[in-house]
Order: sequence, then C-alpha cells, then structure tokens
Amino acid sequence: MSARVEWDNYQRTVLRIDYGKEWTPQSSQEASAKARELYKDVTHDLPIDVVLTLDNDCVVAPEAAARLRKCAHERTRTRNLVLVCENHYIENLFKIVTTVDPVAANVYIHAHTLDEAREIIASKGSAASRACPH
Repeated sequence: MSARVEWDNYQRTVLRIDYGKEWTPQSSQEASAKARELYKDVTHDLPIDVVLTLDNDCVVAPEAAARLRKCAHERTRTRNLVLVCENHYIENLFKIVTTVDPVAANVYIHAHTLDEAREIIASKGSAASRACPH
C-alpha cells in the first residue's frame, strides 16, 4: 500500500493518511479500509478529523475529484477533512470540488503544511495539538 494510515494524536480524534508519490485508486481504497478499521477500535464518541497529506509531486488519478466528493458525502464520524499539499494542480482541483459541491465545501479544508493542518483542527476544538511524536 502506498499510503500510511495512523492516528495523529493520543486521543484518537485525528486520523492521518499520508499518500506518497505513486498512489492508485486501489491504494486509496486500501487506505480507506484501514481508516475504517481504526475507526472501529475507537472507544469514544467524539468526532474525528482526517488529515490527508499528499506528496507535492504525486500523480493524481483521473477520478480524484469524484473520490473527494464521495468522501465528503459518505463521512459518518468525520468532522473535517484537511487536505495538506502545496501542489498547484491539486489545490485547483480542490477549489473546484469545494466550489461546485456545498457539502464538500463544509467539510474540506486546505492547508499547506501538516503543522498548519494541526493548527486548523486545534482551532476547531480537536485535541490535535497533542500530536503523537513520529
């Protein structure tokens, strides 16, 4: 799997999915399955924020916009989906999705760095400021 999925804080309120340069729809589905497994192990009822980090040089699959929209509509416990990337193509794709889809606009947030993503989540009431050391 070319994506790493793990908790980003000790409270298990922030899940981080790190995508590398080479990822496919299959690896994205595997990452989603792993995320669902981690959700099942959580014993609290708090909302969960998800941070998606994309390598700045990653190749984006043609169906990426559709998957972004699908994730926004199918979320259950997820409060925010924070996309971390400085790739201008991905940023523009993200802007298009959040412009044409009001549900996605209410869920997705863009950040340029992981630290910025953590600050955004912390400002919205999550315990992300106590991230696990890696």
